[in-house]
Amino acid sequence: MENHSYNQIWKKCFASVCCISFLDNDGNRLSSGTGFKMSKFLVTNNHVYAGHLKSSVVQIKFVAEDGYTTILTKGMSSTDFKNRLIEGLPETSWDYAILDLDGLDFEYVPSLEIDMGYKPMIGQSVAVIGFPFEGNNLSISQGIVSSRFIKADVKYLQLDANVNQGNSGGPLINAETMKVIGMVTRKATGLTDNFDKLTESFNQNAELLEKASKN
Repeated sequence: MENHSYNQIWKKCFASVCCISFLDNDGNRLSSGTGFKMSKFLVTNNHVYAGHLKSSVVQIKFVAEDGYTTILTKGMSSTDFKNRLIEGLPETSWDYAILDLDGLDFEYVPSLEIDMGYKPMIGQSVAVIGFPFEGNNLSISQGIVSSRFIKADVKYLQLDANVNQGNSGGPLINAETMKVIGMVTRKATGLTDNFDKLTESFNQNAELLEKASKN
């Protein structure tokens, strides 16, 4: 299978990736990270989610294809954001958080898909999408999987790609399928390789929410 162009990957995925900003009472940004929508959920790093502890307001923002123009934004109290957590594991483990988007009017935001059962190969092309340097502009970086390793029972990918502060929580995209195969962490060489626990948790919660919506 031939790789898609990075322009195709951008057009397919940009609308599903958001900036998560943590603000003080005066609206000053304290920190920010990246997240992405999957079904009715927002997926990000647990250490990004934990940014609410030092903030008063959390803002979730999606941008247009130009990577900068805001097309949808929602602010909420840090308490509301905290209470939206459905499942997560700390940075010392799988470092993910799944949050409920119910009531935020994000139903028309397209969702990314997990590349179920796919095992990334060393040398394959990938894309990283996120908000580097805690900036307001979404960007895409191209790279390759350069190595794989296990640390504390967590499987990681080492990439030859441009990943910076603010990319945390963003998706790692398979350039062939344009689906998610990992998530950026704050570690210089760390992107999660195995989505078994995230996928299992995500699917279980998706089923519960679907059942609840029918009652």
